[in-house]
Amino acid sequence: MRSIAVPLLGFLTALGVAQAPDLSVRLDFALTYHRFGDRQLIRSYDPFGRMSKVTLRGALETGFKFQLSQKLGQIPNDADQQPFEEYFLEDEGIWRIGKQQLPFGTGVVYRENALAARADTSLLITLPVSAAVVDNGKDRQSGVSIRVGNEFGVSAAIGSHFGINASSFTLVRHIESALGTRRGYKQVLGFDGTQRIGPGKVSLEYVSFLQGMTDADRDEEILDLRYETATKGDSSLILGATYSKLQSALFLRAQGRVPISRNLVLEPFVRVRDGKGWDFGLGLRVKL
Repeated sequence: MRSIAVPLLGFLTALGVAQAPDLSVRLDFALTYHRFGDRQLIRSYDPFGRMSKVTLRGALETGFKFQLSQKLGQIPNDADQQPFEEYFLEDEGIWRIGKQQLPFGTGVVYRENALAARADTSLLITLPVSAAVVDNGKDRQSGVSIRVGNEFGVSAAIGSHFGINASSFTLVRHIESALGTRRGYKQVLGFDGTQRIGPGKVSLEYVSFLQGMTDADRDEEILDLRYETATKGDSSLILGATYSKLQSALFLRAQGRVPISRNLVLEPFVRVRDGKGWDFGLGLRVKL
């Protein structure tokens, strides 16, 4: 599928340009100071896997939409070393083809971008289903990924090499400790639920990683409980607790979002592991 999808996406996008599509360009740049142990780093991504990027979006006369996101940097040990975070063509809400975030859970515990063909539909009229056939190349993600549900849902990724991108496991490991190619899991299963309470929302998510590709990829279960609240002036606060069965460890975190101007946001964070300081930092994010 990979050999077909990329030329097809390029052809359709070029055709769309000939049709004078409606275009927009967005910049999302993050400069993050991160301290853990004796290390201090300044980098162009945050510890939760959000990259600095430039994104081109367009809508064609046919009604199709396309998106191209260029990374502004790379994460060490990440299995995804391509310059583009996403590139896809879609009939929004019906299908999408290209490199994209795979449908699974809330995207907080487990999140990966890969080359896939995705379809969106509904069961029993009101129950959304997103399913993707994945083929990201040799020693990378391959198989199917699916999520069923709205605020409450179940997810599954079945195939090979799932969980290798740096954007996964970020709640229980430092982002530069990604598994990398040839590693990962044959099955990733999960359920999640989100409920509004007062000015914020509570989310509970469970993800299990099963049948490792190598002896080093031992089964893991992660349970995350978090509360996110929006405060005055577009500020927000996330308080979370995450348990890793493999590490037998409890991680607590606080993440903030403090706008200081229309396009500039401060993003402080601090995390604790088993009652001891694990890491902390401050991000400066510019959006244009």
